[in-house]
Amino acid sequence: MALLSALMGFPTFQRDKTCLEQVQAMERLAEKYRRASGRDVGDDIMLSTLLRVLPKPVQQHIQLSMDEGTTFNQVKENIIAYGRVSHSWTKDRVLADIGATSLGAVTSYSTDSGGIAPMEVRSIW
Repeated sequence: MALLSALMGFPTFQRDKTCLEQVQAMERLAEKYRRASGRDVGDDIMLSTLLRVLPKPVQQHIQLSMDEGTTFNQVKENIIAYGRVSHSWTKDRVLADIGATSLGAVTSYSTDSGGIAPMEVRSIW
């Protein structure tokens, strides 16, 4: 119950962290709850918590684009895309992100839609 309470009381997103980092922290907490309880956190709980922790202007924009069928994953993708274009990038931040990528951190939530997909540029076969 403490894990679910911590998830539902997740703090408002901070400016010093990327949207991706903060969404991943929420998802890690939900995964810990799933492992401890054996039940998934409902999409409606994840979605409402995510909407609550967003900065007000982003929250209003997302709410205006939502309909009855909007899912947590759809909103998450929009927020991550927003974070990428609105985040102020510095040399140190780019180098830190490159280092995180080489250590296996998730930096993208792309899905395979059966269409055009990004390729692995660094792959050698």
